[in-house]
Amino acid sequence: MQLASPPPRTDHEQECDLQRCRDGILTFSGCAAALKGDAEAMKASLLPVVVLVSAVPFLSVLPAGAQYKAPSQYFRKDSPGVNRGGQTPPGSPAAPSAPAAPSAPSRPTFKDVGVNAAFYFPADTNRAYPWTKLSASSAKNDKGVTRVFPAETPVQK
Repeated sequence: MQLASPPPRTDHEQECDLQRCRDGILTFSGCAAALKGDAEAMKASLLPVVVLVSAVPFLSVLPAGAQYKAPSQYFRKDSPGVNRGGQTPPGSPAAPSAPAAPSAPSRPTFKDVGVNAAFYFPADTNRAYPWTKLSASSAKNDKGVTRVFPAETPVQK
């Protein structure tokens, strides 16, 4: 035995049920039935809200531009030519024509180490792994591993 579906409700009947639901006259099940007929209108009104909410993160990123730095932030304050046209103001000392390069202590290389002398590599800061030079191009560590090194390899004596 099949149950017959109720006849379609008129727009006026649906509107009256919705008004009674809003006023609190209908029960929960009656409100659910009244709202069932209004589902298409609710879906149509919900679509613009969903589109707007999902587009907000993308739209908020668009107007944000890159950070701007003024030329005074790119150059050092003592740099010649910034806002002065390359001229030094009167009374300031002239820049040295050829700065003297400080004599940096040269780092010893593998070729500077004597044969049968112990040395360390620069990465071994606590000097835990000593190596012994065997010939002009080879060395051995405490574990007995022998390796060939280029002559320009930096070492610590």
